[in-house]
Amino acid sequence: MQTLSQSIVQYLEMCEYERNLSADTLKAYRIDLRQFSEFTKGEWADRDMLNRYIKHLNVCFSPRSVKRKLASVRAFYHELEYNGILEESPFHKLHIRIQSPKQLPRTIPGHLVHDLLQCAYDAYVPNKREVLRDILVLELLFSTGLRVSELCSLSAENFMIGESELRLLVNGKGRKERMIQITTPELVQVAQGYWSEFAEQIQNCGTILINRLGHGISTQSIRRIVQKYLERTGSYHVTPHMFRHTFATSLLEAGMDIRYIQSLLGHSSISTTQIYTHVTAYQQTALLAEKLGSGLPSVWSAVKTLTGLNRGISTVFSSMMMLPSPSSTGALVSGSSRISSIFFFSGVGAMMVSPFSPFFTCRPNCFHLLNPAAGMEAWGRCM
Repeated sequence: MQTLSQSIVQYLEMCEYERNLSADTLKAYRIDLRQFSEFTKGEWADRDMLNRYIKHLNVCFSPRSVKRKLASVRAFYHELEYNGILEESPFHKLHIRIQSPKQLPRTIPGHLVHDLLQCAYDAYVPNKREVLRDILVLELLFSTGLRVSELCSLSAENFMIGESELRLLVNGKGRKERMIQITTPELVQVAQGYWSEFAEQIQNCGTILINRLGHGISTQSIRRIVQKYLERTGSYHVTPHMFRHTFATSLLEAGMDIRYIQSLLGHSSISTTQIYTHVTAYQQTALLAEKLGSGLPSVWSAVKTLTGLNRGISTVFSSMMMLPSPSSTGALVSGSSRISSIFFFSGVGAMMVSPFSPFFTCRPNCFHLLNPAAGMEAWGRCM
């Protein structure tokens, strides 16, 4: 009979070449199975050893990580049983129930969004190419809700810049593809400036975001970029994934249908997107308490504040009526089955790409962040 280590190697090869799993999934499987093999010292586990391993995981990791690691080991044993290498998986004799606390997604306060972008634009001068890259990273995180891994994987083939638009073909989880079209002028101009500055490196490397060594940027580099500007603003701890939470929550608060948000984020299940409804409900409750608690203004005044009607959001709601429904977006790609969803935003509707667009005070346009005269001069030299 094969050893545990040999079976793990064969299983990972099968996942890569037969199942064609993504690199991130393979990385997680490899880490989880290596930790399991180290705990068992290369021995096949029985029910008692699995119980000890579960206790070990509960001590060292969060409930969410424990569930994932056990799922990796369970899938490995299931494959061995299916192929006849093992007569029976030891997981059949275990009843595992791990309670995970329900944690609401953490969002970034509006003032911190403003300060973070302000700090990045203030640091830019034409000879600081890395700062221009940092600005593009922050803008895309805030304006598209991309996962960090999706941002790092953007390549020259799926980063399409026009005169007045930017289209991103995003490779999401499960190898699902979705397209996002952005027509916000300021963000398009940032992308154009970055492309003209890094065109040679992009062609040589193949990826859009380049590090100082001329290679594709890593997820850890994205975290360091965010942390660098957070330290300059003196702000509290923020993770790159919180930008995605803030993006989704802001769109929901603006009144966008949750099905659009699901497709825009690339969620397979609507239940994943529905977690943001709890966040907005909590924030609206707090805001109502604040508005109604001091001076007891009218309920309509509070409702206008919550819905954004006092910032012209009704125009945005009207523009949303022109957007294709999630169920009909497939017709926009001429029957192509490779793209799961596609979004076209134009005019006022383009603002919906960015939850921090003009009707959100926390995200002013880039030319508002720069000194008007110096900013126009700097961007003129860059372009």
